[in-house]
Amino acid sequence: MTDDAATTPHPTAPAFVSFTTERIPHRERIEFWEAHNTNALIGLDIRTLDDSPLSAEERNLHLPTLRFAHVRGSPQVVERSQATITAHPTEDVALFMCLDGESFFHSDQGTHVLHRGQALICDADSPFLRGFSVGVHELVLTLPKSTFTQISRGTDLRQPLTVNFSASAAQGSPECQSALEMARLILGAFKRPDLDSQTAEDLTVELMERTLHGAGPDYRSAHKRALRVIDHHLADPNLNRAQTARAVGVSERQLSRIFADQGTTFSETVTRQRIHHSRKLMEKQPQLSISEVGLRSGFPSASHFSRTFREHTGLSPREARAAAQP
Repeated sequence: MTDDAATTPHPTAPAFVSFTTERIPHRERIEFWEAHNTNALIGLDIRTLDDSPLSAEERNLHLPTLRFAHVRGSPQVVERSQATITAHPTEDVALFMCLDGESFFHSDQGTHVLHRGQALICDADSPFLRGFSVGVHELVLTLPKSTFTQISRGTDLRQPLTVNFSASAAQGSPECQSALEMARLILGAFKRPDLDSQTAEDLTVELMERTLHGAGPDYRSAHKRALRVIDHHLADPNLNRAQTARAVGVSERQLSRIFADQGTTFSETVTRQRIHHSRKLMEKQPQLSISEVGLRSGFPSASHFSRTFREHTGLSPREARAAAQP
């Protein structure tokens, strides 16, 4: 049966759910197994291969937008038909990571066979058929399509992607190494009741991005590039994270981690740079009005400039300019 997780002790705690067919009558197991997957992961139509009793268990972990699953089961076929998709849409991308045995994945784009240490990424809202002739033992990750589109840098999943995450493959490939780290993170998460959901989610998404594109950025050099972009566009009040990330050549999520590595945020850095620029302007060009100083520093209005300047310096712009005069 399903044991729903207790109320989480704090906002960033994950939600754990578990399921097993062990105490369910044989004739009802498929119905319960389908219902659990529909609620906890992905809606599927399921059948056994030879009418033998189904045996299955699944542990699920729900983060703010991601879902993890550790699945074991007897031989079976699972299908996500168009009718099932219409009834239970997800708007997710799914990652299936084979931990043991083998399975096949069939869609309109062709058939893939997965062995231990191999993974497949697909659109969870495109029809597929999967089969497990010797049983299921896998990890599953689902993430929103919007997140995938961002970290894939605009690439959509017109056909499934495969990647190796075996230890041997990881030795020669940054992508495979990242996939292996992601598998270890997901497995380890089920042993961490004190896990911080947001931290785990951010790291998982970063590892997925590195799985798609290779090694992540050199944070130190990327931070320097980001500062140059900010300085160059400082007078633009519409300067934003997306624009800066594109100029630096990273995703928005990676840009946030780049600034977090420096103990700050993108917004804090932009504001600090604008305050610094405005002080230099007032010192070097005292003839400029306070309003003009604010506009040239990227503040959308004089009132916003004055309020932000006081919050960060304890002085109004006029007081700061007067104090700077000889």
